[in-house]
Formats: sequence, structure tokens, C-alpha cells
Amino acid sequence: MGMKAISPTATFGDDLYERDHAEWLEVQAAALRQGRFDRLDVGNLLEEIEDLGSSLRREVESRLETLIEHLVKLSVSRKPEPRAGWRATVREQRRQLARLFRDSPSLRRHAVAVFPVSLAEGCSEARSALADHEPENAQNHEAAIRAFSDLVSIEQVLDDKAFLELKQSASRNA
Repeated sequence: MGMKAISPTATFGDDLYERDHAEWLEVQAAALRQGRFDRLDVGNLLEEIEDLGSSLRREVESRLETLIEHLVKLSVSRKPEPRAGWRATVREQRRQLARLFRDSPSLRRHAVAVFPVSLAEGCSEARSALADHEPENAQNHEAAIRAFSDLVSIEQVLDDKAFLELKQSASRNA
């Protein structure tokens, strides 16, 4: 991407930020590249940076909850369908979380910190989905979901090998 010069007619404040967010971003990037710090819209720039961090943390939480939901469904449901779709979702969420952690290692710490809440949310979503999918097994599901929640760690959720070891251990103890 080439270096874009700041246009002499460019506006820098809230007006451009409100009118054309994409152009505002380009103008801010150009001002930073050129060392024209007096031309920066500092208030909105700070807000954008803070929002980006919040957005990444929300993405980790959402992906973790979805991953947990599908691991619970795979662990609890005895029906053959839609297991392939649930497994695909597990693979995709793990892949995307690994990418986020690789690009921003601090997000792994965030995942560890929010794991208890994400675990509760993911289990709740799985409970609802399973009640719709297999209403005849609701009681069995509740006990299995509780056991899952009591046993699983974030490492097991994020790593397929660790999760399989948990499942094998739970099967031996059942």
C-alpha cells in the first residue's frame, strides 16, 4: 500500500468521522505516516483503538461460547445427526481462536479470565438446543451437562487431544 499524502482540503475532526468513516481512517493513517500529529483527531482515534480491543475480546468470548456449546452437544447427544456439523463448528472455532491467540497472545489470557462465564453461557446454549433436538432426553442431558461443566478446563476446550483424554477418562469413570 503506497503512502497517501494528506489532502490540503481534508477535514480532520468529528465531521469527517461522522460523514465518511473509511476516509477518516485514511486521513488519520496518512497523518500518522507523515508525522503530522497536529492533524490527528485524537479523541476519535482513541475511541477507535479502544473499540478495536473490545471487539477482539468479544470475538474471543463469542467463539469460546460457541466452541463450548458444540463440544457439549457432541458429548451429550446420542443422535447421529447433526454431529458432522457440530464437529465442523468445533474445528472452525478452535482454528479461529488459535489464529487470534497467535496474532494477539494477550487474548489467551482474556480467554482464561472469561472461561467460567463462557462455560456457563456455552452450556446454557447447548441445553436449549438439545432440549429442542432431543426433548425426550432432557433429564439425562442436564446431568451430563453438569458433569461436563464440572470437569472441563479451558485447555481441554481449546485442544482436541486434551479433550479426548477427558472424554476417555470420564467414560472409564462412568
